[in-house]
Amino acid sequence: YYCKQHSKVEVAKKHLLIKVGGKEESINSENILYFSALGNYVKIFSTVSHKPLIVYDSLSSIQHQLDETNFIQI
Repeated sequence: YYCKQHSKVEVAKKHLLIKVGGKEESINSENILYFSALGNYVKIFSTVSHKPLIVYDSLSSIQHQLDETNFIQI
């Protein structure tokens, strides 16, 4: 998934909830650049971290949390 240009439409789903190291964290969707599948894991690339977050989850599960007006699958 790749982040589209942010539209002027108010984003309903502003945060992505993920588990990192057994703790639930919230990532602002405006900071997400893109996702990459890695087997049973997902790499999350963002503007706030130099390293991607690696999360035990599926892209389809994360897809349900995303605002479709800001992300596209390529």
